[in-house]
Amino acid sequence: MHVLFEHVTGDFWVGWAYIDQLTRAGHLRPEACLRAQFRVDERGEVAGFGFDVRLEEIDGPLVWFERVKAGRKAARGVGEAKLHNLLRR
Repeated sequence: MHVLFEHVTGDFWVGWAYIDQLTRAGHLRPEACLRAQFRVDERGEVAGFGFDVRLEEIDGPLVWFERVKAGRKAARGVGEAKLHNLLRR
C-alpha cells in the first residue's frame, strides 16, 4: 500500500491510499481517501503528523506521530520508525 498526499489548506492534507497489487493489475482508483495533518513548529519543521488510519468513524480522531529528536531513544513499532525516518529528512 502507498499513500499520495494532496494539499488541501494550511496544515491539512488528503491522503489517497492505493493497494500496490491492484495498481499493478491496472486498477488506478484509490481504495481510500484519508485525512492527514502536519504540525509545524516555530522553525517551520514538521513536529508531528496525524493520519486517519483508524477508519472507525467519519470524524474520528487522527492517529498522531510525534517527531523524535535525534539521539533520543524511543520504543516504537516498524511503521513509526519508518515515519520517523521520513520526517527526519
